[in-house]
Amino acid sequence: MSAIISVFLYLIILFGVATLLFISLVSIWGTTEPVIAYLLSLIITHLILNTFGQIGKKDK
Repeated sequence: MSAIISVFLYLIILFGVATLLFISLVSIWGTTEPVIAYLLSLIITHLILNTFGQIGKKDK
């Protein structure tokens, strides 16, 4: 049950931060391809969250 909640929270954070990043980027630079810009925002947000998740882990 806690795994489902963790995945749900991760998805909420991922899409929330990606949407905020997309809105800020589109307001600064106009784009004719908003879908590509949103997908890039999702990829960047996922990579940042993954990096933060790896900081606390030690290599075994």
